[in-house]
Amino acid sequence: MTTNVERSCDFSEFCDSFYPIISISADFIFDYIPESGIFRLFKNIDGTFSEILSLDTDIEQEFKEKNSVFIDDIDVFERFCDNLRNGIDRADFEIRFADPDKEEYQWYRIRMKTEYDENHCFRRIMGKFGNINDIKNTEKRLIDKAERDSLTKVYNKSTTKKLIKNYLRADSRDTYDAFIIIDVDDFKKVNDTLGHLFGDSILVDLSQEMQDLFRSNDVVGRIGGDEFIVFLRGMKHKSHIESKADDICKIFDLLYAGEDGTKITGSLGIALYPQDGDTFDELYRKADLALYASKRAGKSCFTFYSAEYEEKAVPSLLPRVEQYKRNMDFLKSNTDFDINVLNTAFDFSDTGEENEVYDLLYRIGKHFNLSRVSVFEYISNENCYKVVEQWNGKYGTPTISDFFVPTRSAPQKSRLDFDDNSIFVVDFSKTELNRYEQFLKDRNVKACLSCGYFKNNRLVGMISFEECVSPRAWSIEEAKSAIAAAKVIFLHYFRIRDAGIK
Repeated sequence: MTTNVERSCDFSEFCDSFYPIISISADFIFDYIPESGIFRLFKNIDGTFSEILSLDTDIEQEFKEKNSVFIDDIDVFERFCDNLRNGIDRADFEIRFADPDKEEYQWYRIRMKTEYDENHCFRRIMGKFGNINDIKNTEKRLIDKAERDSLTKVYNKSTTKKLIKNYLRADSRDTYDAFIIIDVDDFKKVNDTLGHLFGDSILVDLSQEMQDLFRSNDVVGRIGGDEFIVFLRGMKHKSHIESKADDICKIFDLLYAGEDGTKITGSLGIALYPQDGDTFDELYRKADLALYASKRAGKSCFTFYSAEYEEKAVPSLLPRVEQYKRNMDFLKSNTDFDINVLNTAFDFSDTGEENEVYDLLYRIGKHFNLSRVSVFEYISNENCYKVVEQWNGKYGTPTISDFFVPTRSAPQKSRLDFDDNSIFVVDFSKTELNRYEQFLKDRNVKACLSCGYFKNNRLVGMISFEECVSPRAWSIEEAKSAIAAAKVIFLHYFRIRDAGIK
């Protein structure tokens, strides 16, 4: 029988044999011997491994009692310990452990390898802890960038909707969930009188106060200029929701008080799940009706949805979800951003400056927080679509002059995958990608909304709005703004090209 002393020597020999690899790939190494129940941990100190822990007690109990494992990772740690005791090495684990030197928890990835004796019995399991804290922090920053509103740092519209939909599928119907829309009263007047920078500061302060007010498992998101959604989960009584709504109204009292006594106020509309609806759209519609009831009641208050508001709804006060469904004309866009783009275009119309198209791409890329915006033109004598103009953001790499050859011999006659509104949302999850999709994928594009430009039903150009960090969803409003912006860009591009300015 092999003794513990012999096994200890074996482990030392193992470390010596593979030292060059281990010393650069692990922050800690360990071994566990099931016969004795001994767990030993060695720390990499300047390339030398020194034993810092030797336990002959239950490792799971020991680590828990000393709070060595981050509380949210306890379940994963328990699975790791089960695998350790049973000699299972088929899984990696990512767990946060306490770092006494830094007085904080650090992320580690654990990998293990089981060793068997000549009878194929579990003899020892060895493994390593690799510090991945920097990787995890980078991942978190990228996720936050994709999920958070760039100004207020609360969830953006698409993430807010996704999280609420997920909660609606999972939440118990034994409690109240509240869908709350918050709208800053007369916000346009605030911007006009006090300035847009001041208006932005109000939105930032409001967002911060709301994040402090609600729990981590509630959802706080910005879905429009001055409009927010809070999804409040698991309330036992309706009175608790009323109390939170009243707290939101009180936040506005803290935001601003002018010398003349003027204040910034906010109105709230509330719909309850499951009483008022069990889908995002239905709850939004009813909370929106309740919001308008608050506006009609004099603003600076909150109102719960009631069926009586359905009868009072008039066309001018239709909930926005209904307006979107009734007005799906993508060619009629009237957001502040679209007006900004059009005004910019008019400012450029008489200049003939060659950088005006780039300036438009820059404004669009910054507004949508994109990685890259590319203009493609069909070059007939080369039978290809070529990148002729481009703006690159922080995570975009230049692909100017790159091109792809379409599948068909006469591609300009085809609408490819563009819909009737000249919109094409690229789906990279498909088994087979067309050449345009493959072109984008090869250039690290994770999500892309494309707008086609047609003449006599021929695709003569397109603009791709590209995200190279992570997948994202495109809202109806974004699609409307994109097609409006694309038309303006192509008008300028072809005018400049035909005039021989470029």
